[in-house]
Amino acid sequence: MGGIVTTETNEEYHEDISHVSSSMLKSLLDSPRIFEGKHITGTIKESQAKHFVIGRAVHCLALEPQFFNQQFAIAPCNDRRLKPFKSWAATQEAEKQLLTKDEGAHVIAAVKSLGSHPTFGSCMASGGVVEQSHRWVDEDAGGVPCRFRPDKLCLNTRIVLDLKTVETCSAYRFQKNAADFWYDVQAAHYEAGAVECYGDVAWYVLFAVVEVKPPYRMRIFKLSDDDLEAGRVWRDHAMQEYARRTLEDDWADRDETNIIPTELAKFTRFRKEI
Repeated sequence: MGGIVTTETNEEYHEDISHVSSSMLKSLLDSPRIFEGKHITGTIKESQAKHFVIGRAVHCLALEPQFFNQQFAIAPCNDRRLKPFKSWAATQEAEKQLLTKDEGAHVIAAVKSLGSHPTFGSCMASGGVVEQSHRWVDEDAGGVPCRFRPDKLCLNTRIVLDLKTVETCSAYRFQKNAADFWYDVQAAHYEAGAVECYGDVAWYVLFAVVEVKPPYRMRIFKLSDDDLEAGRVWRDHAMQEYARRTLEDDWADRDETNIIPTELAKFTRFRKEI
């Protein structure tokens, strides 16, 4: 074991680009140019959209409730444009994220739904670490420094728990999101980090998915063995790409200098006849 666990804020963790995270690998697989903009030049900024704020609030209340009132405040009203909200907001500490009354209700209901699931409840009750940064060096990729910050890492049961807030928690939607957003690569990266930091034993990555609107359904998903193996292959490829591109300072997309043939048939088949 050669990994280390450090205490730092979520912001400090995400500001570190010296160690590769799963989100960095995902960006690289999507587009080296996007990776460059997000993690090198800083020209692409992370969104502060409402659903991201609500997601962070659910994470905090579910995983670290003792810090919720330090980081968030729920208003007694809803319309941010009107005087009652503005007057209330003026009384809050500047560093807090402000939620409307309805947004706060969504957060509380989503966390209540999470707590009703026996697996999620047992994970939260078991020993382990919550929202802690882990760093290690991946020697198989040529000594690339890596990092991950799991939502909850259960040391007794060897479970790495990742919490995701969604509009719909159906199996179909999860599978589509998992393919679109490289959850298999994330799971492989988390698995590699857990092995390096805590020991070469079997680790299980579970995704707890909860809706942030009524009826606040939640499900826990586990990727198949075949999908996990594919994620490991994709992660290995991305790590090699990162090592090579960093050395060569090459962030060109694979097809940006090519002429790309296209076919419109699958998009035009529903056109009305002339």
